[in-house]
Amino acid sequence: MRPALAIRRAIAAGNSTLLSLFKATRLLRGVTEQRKAQRFEIQLPVEVLRAGGERLPQSGKTRNISSSGVLFVAGREVEVGGPIEYVVTLTTESGAKVNLRCMGKVMRLERIDPATEDEEAFAVAVTLERYEFMRPNGHRPIGG
Repeated sequence: MRPALAIRRAIAAGNSTLLSLFKATRLLRGVTEQRKAQRFEIQLPVEVLRAGGERLPQSGKTRNISSSGVLFVAGREVEVGGPIEYVVTLTTESGAKVNLRCMGKVMRLERIDPATEDEEAFAVAVTLERYEFMRPNGHRPIGG
C-alpha cells in the first residue's frame, strides 16, 4: 500500500496524529496558499458595533486582515453566519487615526486562551463585504 493511501485511511479512521503529520507534509511539499486574498499579520484596534440584529459594543484587536476579511480577538461570542458591523482603526505615519467601518458576515468563532483567567476570549473570523472611511471622532462617513 502506498504511504499516502495508508495515511488517508488512518485519517478516515480518526487518527488525529496522522492528520497533523499529513497536513505538515503537504505544507513541506510546497502546497500553495488557497486563500483568495493575501493576509497581513497586524494588530489593530477593532470595535464591534452590531452582531446579528443587536447592538453589541465591544472592542478587541485584529490578528490578521485582508481585502476579503478580518480575524480578530474579542471578549464575547457572536453568532456564526450572522451579519456583523465593525470598525477597524488605522493609524497613518503622522499618527492620525482613520476609522474603517466594515460590514460583513461572521464565518467562524473559536474559543481561545484568554490573557487572564477571569475573562473569555474568542477568535472571530469575519468577511469584509462593504466598507467606508469614517471620521475619527464619530461614525459619520468622511465626505458625507
